[in-house]
Amino acid sequence: MTKTNSYINKLLKITLIGCLAIIAIAIQSCTSKQRNEGTAYDDSMRWLDDSIAALAPSAPQAIEHGMREANDSITYYEYPLAELI
Repeated sequence: MTKTNSYINKLLKITLIGCLAIIAIAIQSCTSKQRNEGTAYDDSMRWLDDSIAALAPSAPQAIEHGMREANDSITYYEYPLAELI
């Protein structure tokens, strides 16, 4: 019976360490660089919305620039939609 308890305790410790490792990896997967890129994008879109609302003459050029610099198709198509909203 003692060998069984010892084996179960070791198995529980290994399982607990494995779960903690998975949680640590999941937490680290979102790096600060990714969060900063999202913030810069949000700031850019907020500035563009404000420019359009104020009827700034530079808004169409800002939309074109944002479309050229877009990393993916979703971002690319958000810029012309900002003009419509």
